[in-house]
Amino acid sequence: MVRFAEEYKLSDVEFEALWKELANALIGLGETSTDIDELKKEAMKLGQGEADNDLHDVLTNAERFIKEKKYDKAIDIYNEALKSTSLSLKDQALIFTKRSVSHLMIENIDSWNKAKKDADLAIHLWPSWWNGYYRLACVLIKLDDLEAAERMLEYSLALNPESEEAQNKLAITRKTIGEFILEEHLDPIYHPMTSKEIIAENCAKYGLSEKDFLHLVKLNYDVPVVGDVIKGHQYRDGIGVKRDYKKSAIFYSKAAENGNPEAMFNLGRLYYFGHGVLQNFKTAVFWLEKSACLKPEKMKDSGVPESQHMLGYMYYEGIGVEQDYHEAAKWFEKAVANGYTVSSNNLGVLYYNGKGVNKDLQKAIHFFNVSAKGGSTQGMRNLANCLFRAKGKFTLSPTDADVSKAMIWLKIAANKGDLIAAREYNRRKESLKSDFIREIIVELLLKETIEKNNRYFAEQFRGKVTVAAENGSLTAKQHLEIWTYLAETWKAFKEEDNFLLVSSLSKPIHLDHEIIEIPELFYSVIKDRYKTHPDELETVVCYAKIFSGNKSVLDIFEKYPKYKQDECLNEMFIASLTLSGKIQDALKVAKKALKKWPNSPKILYSYAVVHCIQDNPYCIKTFDKFLAVAPNDHRNIPSCYYRKAQFYIHKNDYKNFIETFEEGLSAEENQLPLALNNITLKDMNTRKSMLYEGFVIEGRIIDWSYLTKSNVIVILFKDGNGDIGGLEIRNWLLKNNPFIDALKSFRPGYWISVINPFVTSTKESKLMIHVEKISDVKLGDLTTCFLSVNFRLFIDIGEKVCSYCGKETKSEVLCSKCSMACYCSSKCLNSDLIDHEEICKILKNYQRY
Repeated sequence: MVRFAEEYKLSDVEFEALWKELANALIGLGETSTDIDELKKEAMKLGQGEADNDLHDVLTNAERFIKEKKYDKAIDIYNEALKSTSLSLKDQALIFTKRSVSHLMIENIDSWNKAKKDADLAIHLWPSWWNGYYRLACVLIKLDDLEAAERMLEYSLALNPESEEAQNKLAITRKTIGEFILEEHLDPIYHPMTSKEIIAENCAKYGLSEKDFLHLVKLNYDVPVVGDVIKGHQYRDGIGVKRDYKKSAIFYSKAAENGNPEAMFNLGRLYYFGHGVLQNFKTAVFWLEKSACLKPEKMKDSGVPESQHMLGYMYYEGIGVEQDYHEAAKWFEKAVANGYTVSSNNLGVLYYNGKGVNKDLQKAIHFFNVSAKGGSTQGMRNLANCLFRAKGKFTLSPTDADVSKAMIWLKIAANKGDLIAAREYNRRKESLKSDFIREIIVELLLKETIEKNNRYFAEQFRGKVTVAAENGSLTAKQHLEIWTYLAETWKAFKEEDNFLLVSSLSKPIHLDHEIIEIPELFYSVIKDRYKTHPDELETVVCYAKIFSGNKSVLDIFEKYPKYKQDECLNEMFIASLTLSGKIQDALKVAKKALKKWPNSPKILYSYAVVHCIQDNPYCIKTFDKFLAVAPNDHRNIPSCYYRKAQFYIHKNDYKNFIETFEEGLSAEENQLPLALNNITLKDMNTRKSMLYEGFVIEGRIIDWSYLTKSNVIVILFKDGNGDIGGLEIRNWLLKNNPFIDALKSFRPGYWISVINPFVTSTKESKLMIHVEKISDVKLGDLTTCFLSVNFRLFIDIGEKVCSYCGKETKSEVLCSKCSMACYCSSKCLNSDLIDHEEICKILKNYQRY
């Protein structure tokens, strides 16, 4: 066994246990939490450093074996070192990260899983150390979980912004992810033409024969600069010579140093991909910027617009530069102005989502149109989507002409080999106009403007939000405050100041708890502090936020009666009671809260939502009170109008429905650009597990839910494109009869939205979405809302869903035993007899509910 000190030392676990006893005693003597935390810091410094030399020798010995690629021997040394009982938690974390590296170097999946376990342990032992997250990211990249790796690298850089290795790894990861999200891998930039294609294109462009063109190239071969570019192309593409990226880089460098923009662009590309040179994104940006700032030549492929496009993409993803949508838009616009139509689609995406530019659907459609006419199938699909959904038209439905145009664009894209367009074209061929209207209404009516406000949004939107705040926006001022407090929270976490962490974090939660996303790496700190400081308001607020939407929150309020004096905790309590189905209790708490805070937008909105769930007309009056006191850009104003519209249509009040629905659309224009993006199953990666953070997926439940023995609710749903996927929901608030509660909560025909979906692929390549936090699930019973026959003028959504095939049906073919499951035909009913038999018994009893 390795010994680091002869005398006995307290382990960190023993120290923490004794310190808790001492802290409680000191509190009893009147000491403050702040003073106790400062005393703890000083106490932890005592006795440090005695074993540093021995540990250093052990690590040096292990590193020698790693250099010799004897990873098993290095792992043996780390295993022996971890047997020591005198190691501090930080020393243990250090050894675990070292062992993780060794496991990762052994090229097999079992070793990689061991590497992941070691990195996880390092993070658990030392949650504020950047290297633990970096090492975990390295393992996740090997395991092909790029989304999770990106998140860990962002955590790592938040704790250590100066780490070049983390910066570079994040850039590479974003590059890989972004190429598929924006479909950059389809860009001609990434697919150089063959020598025959290059010759044929230039011959056609200049009206030359192949012989004359090759003669012209030969004449310029020894011309300074131009000749170097030609030689660079030859070695890059293997034209007449063996492909050699190193030689290509040498010739491009000579021409680039002499000011040739085409050479600068190609040299930047070599550094971007690491072809013939050491991959270096900052050097790539250097050469691309030099090229992009020059005046483009009249010849195609001058390098200038291509450089502008690549820069736009790098700023969009944050590759080699700070992620900046405004800069991305600027470079895409320059590329488009110089005739590079591929950039048009990306620019359209920015205008469509309001990233880096003011949201403008008309401009988005214009750039999708330019991109489509330029031959981009991505542009064709995006343009078709806008036409189908009547984007920029200010109407509820697309015209027949728009639908026809959209179908034409999809067909052209499909004929060019775009499989996504082909699938969409086939689906749309069978659709009725009412289907298009349904998609529009469902998208807007269920839309809750839920913002994820964190440090990364601060980087992207600070400029716009600052301007809005200067122009008097109270919501924008609140966002700026939130970002300041979040920055203080991160600083406290890095400095391991737990009191300052909960104190800083509780402030933005108080401002608007629904938009605050507490990073997982803070969880252990907050939970530990709650154990030692259960009466500290700041800690209780943070702890309650972690369990927001969970039944554990109800226990917190019972143990902490002081919540009655805190507006934020009251709001969280009302939301938790509502989610748990305790509607009357929620109303009682809301009424009492309104007596104390009569003009609180938070409490008024919560109160109105509870009434809306009850279908109580008083919800309209309460929503109007909320609208009277809330700032005009408050994030809940659009959903307030949509909820009112939902109430009116349920009462067959079409005049008020249309009026409030249009008010909701108008209110969208006043929102700050911090909303979730919609995603569908076809947009998700079917090959690997992935977290789609910042996205929301919506669809309709098509079969009865199933409850597993471990209380996991399993659901089948159909998204807006008609694709079918699965949902696994954990931690749902189930009451006395869990199975019945699951059936009641998730009935066929209910619409469901999942925020930040985490997706895995089953053995059958079917997508399964996993939900851990029930606050990420939103339900809406639209089959009830739109059951009115008269409303079929707008949308035909009153049909039931076949329990076997999932198709909508007006048929009344019901199961004769339970009378609950309906089918589109007798064939489906007979096909479902065996599978339906087990649940049929339950459904028969369920009728009375």
